[in-house]
Amino acid sequence: LSTNWNRNVVYPLMGFNEFYDIASYDGYDRMRKYVSDRGDYDFIIDYVENYDREEDLFIFNVTMQNHGGYDTTENMPDEKVRITNMDNMSLAENYLGLVKQSDLAFDYLTSYFSSVDEPTMIVIFGDHLPHISADFYDQLYGKKEEERLAKEQGDCVGMEAHIESTYGWAEPGVNIHRSPFGGRNFEYYSADPF
Repeated sequence: LSTNWNRNVVYPLMGFNEFYDIASYDGYDRMRKYVSDRGDYDFIIDYVENYDREEDLFIFNVTMQNHGGYDTTENMPDEKVRITNMDNMSLAENYLGLVKQSDLAFDYLTSYFSSVDEPTMIVIFGDHLPHISADFYDQLYGKKEEERLAKEQGDCVGMEAHIESTYGWAEPGVNIHRSPFGGRNFEYYSADPF
């Protein structure tokens, strides 16, 4: 929807000339209740092929296909992804099935732009992990989230120390849960045990 995150207000302020929301995608392929990535890329290709201005074109595109709510079976891909070494992972399987369709659609998009004469740059990024049970990630990585985050923090501190040629670390933080002084609480990944 154009009103989500005030996109209909913010995008023009950022210099975007045009804005298309889900209502603009009538007739394009759907997956679940969203426009599929393939349908989204068909929309982009149609737009590019009909673009007749001399100026360069910049498109900021937010896909919808893999947006949360993986508990549905309606209008899902025919080809399923199965996780065989974990139990009760239907949400993760549904999500991974959608990701597989995203990969196929992205291949379609890049194949198209590989064949056009105009130099084209495609940048893709994600803005968050899917909301799937913590148990899935715990089993996937073989450890609890708290352990993974603590290791990642330690790795980051170690890399920073190496880059800055630091040979020691003075004044480690104080656990905010147990101290009124606060300390460097941003460095902690923990829950209060009490």
